[in-house]
Amino acid sequence: GYPLVVGEQGGRIIVVRSATPSDTLSLDAGYGTPIDALALSEDGRQLAAAQCLPTASGACPRSQIVRFDAQTGAPLGAPTVVTGALSALAWSSNGRTLYAGGCPRTTPGACTQGVVHPLAVGDAGLVALDKPALALGTRITALATGADGRTLMVGGADGAVALATLDARGSPTVISGVIRRHTAAVLALSQVAGGFQSLDALGHGARWVLDPAATRARACALLADPALRQDACP
Repeated sequence: GYPLVVGEQGGRIIVVRSATPSDTLSLDAGYGTPIDALALSEDGRQLAAAQCLPTASGACPRSQIVRFDAQTGAPLGAPTVVTGALSALAWSSNGRTLYAGGCPRTTPGACTQGVVHPLAVGDAGLVALDKPALALGTRITALATGADGRTLMVGGADGAVALATLDARGSPTVISGVIRRHTAAVLALSQVAGGFQSLDALGHGARWVLDPAATRARACALLADPALRQDACP
């Protein structure tokens, strides 16, 4: 369906709004580095894009996220800067929260820890909903929110897929162990009727049935902090 969005190496974003070839927008993310991640809100109105703000040595200590009106191309608020390199974005179903995933490392090299930044849509732009949540032992490469509004699927560069519990504000609080493993980096995640599906970098797809409530219960049972368990778990 439309709109379709494509990120370019030079920091521009092409939005194809319909089947008419001329019905496109060309947007400037504001910095001349490649677009590392894109996400459209469920209603097709908001477009978010992430790109690195590199140093001269090639390190990526910070990334910026920009939002646009996907129909008009108008900027929505000011850019938001977060620590580390980003490689995945996902909107909540109501379009009020954006999840940004990647690696918290600020120097080049292998990433041994993934991070998820929960960001709320404010009047002036995106604001941190909570401190970043650490997830998986690798860079996060894919994110998707569940239809129940309580779950966030997290995919990694090593092929791992985990499930995070979201609290009442939409912040990730409890992250399960690996619930599925691909042989290559996870590129896409989504929730479909009756289950979940994923796609890896080798083009291998998977679809499986998983009870989010049961997964949350197993993860919650492992929590040592009673206060956190009370806040995040059923």
